[in-house]
Amino acid sequence: ARTMATWVASNVVIEFQVLDQWPGIGERKGTMEMGHSEWAWLATISQTEEAELRRVDVEVRPADSDSENPLTTLSGFLRQQDDS
Repeated sequence: ARTMATWVASNVVIEFQVLDQWPGIGERKGTMEMGHSEWAWLATISQTEEAELRRVDVEVRPADSDSENPLTTLSGFLRQQDDS
């Protein structure tokens, strides 16, 4: 289950990286199906010391879980794209 949760977290980070819009700081949440299971994810986007970089921390747990503890947490970085 932890491996599936890690793949979900990785997919969420990649989705943010390929979006054409610069995400605002704050939390986003959603669900994703993988391995015949539904997974709930929570992404926290924060500013870094570099103006064109944002950090994204993704927590993943089974969608039907009442646990406060995620199965996995993955961090990634988002780079603001040039308009040129």
